[in-house]
Amino acid sequence: MTEKKKHVLTNIITFIFVLVALLGVGLVNRNILPSLSGFVWVLVATVAWWPMLLPTVFFMRRDNETLKDIGFTKEKILQQLLSGILVAIGSLAILISCAKKRDLEIYIL
Repeated sequence: MTEKKKHVLTNIITFIFVLVALLGVGLVNRNILPSLSGFVWVLVATVAWWPMLLPTVFFMRRDNETLKDIGFTKEKILQQLLSGILVAIGSLAILISCAKKRDLEIYIL
C-alpha cells in the first residue's frame, strides 16, 4: 500500500470512529444525562467523551508508536499534567455553561 493510500485510509477510519463516538455521546446526552444530577452527571458526561481517544490509540498501536514518540516524556510530566488539568477544567466549564443555558431555555419555553 502506498503512503498516500495509507493516509487516506487513516482519515476515513478516523472519520468513522469520530462519527460513531459522537453518536454515542449524543445518545448519552439525550437518554442518560437528564436523569442524573450532581457529581454523577459530571462524571458520566466526561467519560462519554473518552471513546474519541480510540482512533489515536488504534493508530498508535498499528504504527508501533509509544507515548514518548508523541511527546510524553518524564522531563515534562508536570507541564503535561498541568496542561491536561487546565484543558479538563476548561472543557468542564463549557459543558456546565451549555447545560445551564439549555435548562434555562427549556424553562423559558
